[in-house]
Amino acid sequence: MTEERAARAPQGTESAEGDQEYTADLALRVRNELGLHARPAGQLAKEAQKFMAQVWVLVDDRQADAKSVLDILSLAVGQGQRVRLKAHGPDAHDAVDHLSDLFHNLFGEAK
Repeated sequence: MTEERAARAPQGTESAEGDQEYTADLALRVRNELGLHARPAGQLAKEAQKFMAQVWVLVDDRQADAKSVLDILSLAVGQGQRVRLKAHGPDAHDAVDHLSDLFHNLFGEAK
């Protein structure tokens, strides 16, 4: 699987509470046979909700809230398509790393 990492350093912003805010960005290719259909979209949203960071899935010029199953499904991502995971918040790097594991493991589906 090809992937590209970007922006793993603090971006110099602080939240209202004084915590450092981070941005993480990772390009991935969807490899599971049916793409991001209902089950993997549900998995992705459920796991994204565990993080404080705002998380998005980006495809071309469209983006979806990764914490919303319907938003993810609206992207209609198929097998072989490139997506980007982008997160902003105190646990942005952890969120992107954790969520990328779902893509690497084909969301528990056969290829």
